[in-house]
Amino acid sequence: MAYGKKEFKFDTHPLESFLFLDIETVRKVKELEADTPLYDSFVYKMRYAEEAQRKDFNEYNVKALFSDKAALYPEFGKVVCITVGRIIDGKLVIHSFNQEEEAVLLTKFNKALRGWAEADPNLAICGVNLKFFDLRYIFIRSIINQVEPVKGHINLSGLKPWEVFTADITDIWKQTSPYNAPLVCMAECLGLPSPKSDIDGSQVSDVYYNEGKEGLERITKYCERDVFTTANIAMRLRFQPLLELADPKEVVKAKEETSEAEPLPFLHKLYNMNHFDDKLEAELKEIIGKKRLTKADKENLKQILMGVYLRTDFINKDQDTKAIIEQKTEEIDNFINSL
Repeated sequence: MAYGKKEFKFDTHPLESFLFLDIETVRKVKELEADTPLYDSFVYKMRYAEEAQRKDFNEYNVKALFSDKAALYPEFGKVVCITVGRIIDGKLVIHSFNQEEEAVLLTKFNKALRGWAEADPNLAICGVNLKFFDLRYIFIRSIINQVEPVKGHINLSGLKPWEVFTADITDIWKQTSPYNAPLVCMAECLGLPSPKSDIDGSQVSDVYYNEGKEGLERITKYCERDVFTTANIAMRLRFQPLLELADPKEVVKAKEETSEAEPLPFLHKLYNMNHFDDKLEAELKEIIGKKRLTKADKENLKQILMGVYLRTDFINKDQDTKAIIEQKTEEIDNFINSL
């Protein structure tokens, strides 16, 4: 189970702990075929849409509506690119996940995100319309592809709103107003270049299906421009100097250093992730190996795990509630009893 950390505050959060993110999605098939479960499901989903209320709404209109709208819904679309950016040495380092096989893309992204979260307990995803679109889309498509979404970052089940480490630029921009502003509008207001210089979201599906690998490359560049713009909007909101993109050679160097880095010790991961999931249990069992633990060994192991797992920092407001302490204790007890 995932547990929240101390309250997230956009204005004071370490800039190096932001993970700027954007995704690009397309309809999951090039053309919708009539008399299929997908067709029937889409018709049911869109039955209250303005287009469906017209008297001349027919099979042709359904297919046209699918082409225009399907990419907006994770039930009818798929992810073709996820771009992330992090501030390293004062510059924005960008990396994109873009695979033709969605399951491969999501597996690589979730694996990388888990590693970043293990290394940085303050990691916070930042994006535009993040909560309503990107995070939910990744979560649902991960479930559909049977890829486990990272708890506490993509899988937000069970967390209170103030425990979620995400910075949604849309919420910050609109404040208490119900009116949103698109990324391109925020960029124009703040004197930033438009990220829509080549294509925009409405064209992504057609580019993907009609232009092959070159189209995917165009989509990736578009997604990267969105992330760069998002990061600089965040800097404006924090009254900080605008970011520059890191030199491509430095990006390659950073990737090589990351890939060669030693894996984090188990207790470090447990503390940073703040949840004891199946993967951590399996890792600890592998560390223990075939050794038969005595009663005293198990008690010592429990005390070590509890010492790391429980949050007791009252001064910095990083303290577990009584209910969470009981839940964590039960998780550790269940694990110890399984040995």
